[in-house]
Amino acid sequence: MPDTAHSEMTLPAETSSAPICSVRQVMDWLEKAAAGAVKMTNTVPWDWSIVAPMLAKQDAAKLLELALQLPAGQTAQTLCVEAFRSLASADGARAWQQLERLGQGDMEREATAAVLTEWAASDPAAAARAATAFEGVASDVLAQIAAQWVTRDPQRALQWAQRLPGEAGESALQETVRHTISRPGALTDTARLRELLAAASTPAARQQMTAAIASELVLQDKEKAFRWMATLSESERAGAMMEVASMAGLTDPAATANEMSRMLASMDASHVDAGRMTESITTLAEAYAQVSTVSAMEWAAHLPESFRAEAVRTAMLSWSERDPVSAATWLSKQSPAAVRDQAVLAFASQVAAVDAPTALQWLMTLPASSEQQAMIMAINQPSGSAPDAGDASRF
Repeated sequence: MPDTAHSEMTLPAETSSAPICSVRQVMDWLEKAAAGAVKMTNTVPWDWSIVAPMLAKQDAAKLLELALQLPAGQTAQTLCVEAFRSLASADGARAWQQLERLGQGDMEREATAAVLTEWAASDPAAAARAATAFEGVASDVLAQIAAQWVTRDPQRALQWAQRLPGEAGESALQETVRHTISRPGALTDTARLRELLAAASTPAARQQMTAAIASELVLQDKEKAFRWMATLSESERAGAMMEVASMAGLTDPAATANEMSRMLASMDASHVDAGRMTESITTLAEAYAQVSTVSAMEWAAHLPESFRAEAVRTAMLSWSERDPVSAATWLSKQSPAAVRDQAVLAFASQVAAVDAPTALQWLMTLPASSEQQAMIMAINQPSGSAPDAGDASRF
């Protein structure tokens, strides 16, 4: 039914010089445009992103008919999507059926997303069933359905999210877990957390849930988060720690780094995904170096050997970019060792662009290696010259 109460509502003009029109007048103009009596131009004095929801509120069915008759373009798409959004708020199932009128393309994708998200607000289970049966629904739309459903039926929402494949499933599952544990008191109820993890249908789902819980918990109480992670299996603990490490810039990089060291020292290396852990440690090293460069370097130097070199390199790159003088001073006090060698390589690669002689002098203090030689050649390539020991060092 048309919303006659809003038929005389005035619309904001896009410019101060444009005429002020009522909703009814704009609908009349669209009827003429759909019939070809007036042309759709870029000079129309309305911001359709503002006007379309108001038109849909008055008569969504009529707006949809007009939008489908307009020439293809952004205006027709905006009006169509808003019409479907309004229709779905009244009857999601009927709006879903009407999507069959659209051909494949951007309009269909946007309208489908609008219908599903609006439908999920009133009947998330039905929206979830429709989304599951339709290929190509965006991951963020599935996550929004999960977010709506979990407020009504957490168990079924969780089961549905775990059945979704690939990235879509990950997004929906993370959203489901996030909303579940964001409820007041949820993270203080350890029994509830155990129950949540027990609901995981696969090891992969349990790992995702563990990471999601850790990321939420560490923002509220990092000490409690670390204590909770200590109760997990080694592989789950490693996954949770990697998630927390990736958030180090938002939490406390020093405390996270110390906890990471303790965890790695007590774990069986076979339970750690070396590639993902290296990425997490690199992120943590960079965040830590922004807070305390010396502490970050010392922390990196004492990591297990398989992660040490990349952490040292990352921390030194960050340090030498911000303060090459103090970085060079620190290097000059280090005894010859693998950690120093890695730090020197990182330092030289960072300062070479602004002071090639200094970078070369530092490189010459290293034992001969393929990496050292490659870097020397790269720095000398423009001139083809050898390093001159007499050049003045800036750092």
